[in-house]
Amino acid sequence: MPFAVTPPTLKRHLDAVQERGYRCLTVSDFIDQRGRQEIGHNDKVALITFDDGYADFVENALPAMLERNIPSTIYITTGWIDGGMSSPTPRPDDRMMTWRQVAELPQANVEVGSHSHSHPQMDTLDVTHALDELTRSKALLEHAIGRSVRTFAYPHGYSHARLRRQVAAAGYDSGAAVRSAFSHVNDNAFRLARLMLFSDTSSETVERWLDGAGVPLAPRFEHPKTRARRISRRTKALVQGKPGTDYA
Repeated sequence: MPFAVTPPTLKRHLDAVQERGYRCLTVSDFIDQRGRQEIGHNDKVALITFDDGYADFVENALPAMLERNIPSTIYITTGWIDGGMSSPTPRPDDRMMTWRQVAELPQANVEVGSHSHSHPQMDTLDVTHALDELTRSKALLEHAIGRSVRTFAYPHGYSHARLRRQVAAAGYDSGAAVRSAFSHVNDNAFRLARLMLFSDTSSETVERWLDGAGVPLAPRFEHPKTRARRISRRTKALVQGKPGTDYA
């Protein structure tokens, strides 16, 4: 899988985080602490996030983090959990977590966030469909874990201003994008930058990131090329009448 690393590689990455003195937080803890001005520009803070809800998270990633006392945030696609729905976007062939496992995550120092219900390209959806994805997944997760779900991650990483307003109106405090950049204390809370790890991302690359090199700080405004690509995808979705599918 292009978006997976082996358990030994993950452990090396986690060790590199700790060896460099980073303080790990959940996404919502980061939002709260920066709101109280408890985090400065030069503080070494890391947020470790996972998307979708694959079973190997509890089998491999979680034990490694518990061993190191590292908190994390996982964004769950609720329609995929425990053999759930396969429409409008196909459910992965890989095994997913069960609802029982999801319910146990907060006790393991894992914040549970939403990654929508069916993992669509949400920036191509109309207002009603986007709202359903936001609220249905939130309600299902809150029922499972017995506490508020405060953070959302955009499937495929794309968002736009209207969607970000909907995320806030649906009761979330933050929204995680991708953007391939360093986030920072002034980053947009509903467009937090993240760095993606791929199967061929070397430990040396991760160490350079932790040393502050190799990628830029997240810019305040969307790059014109990113905006043009997003508008093109949305236009194709509207013309073809297939919102939510992959127009990347």
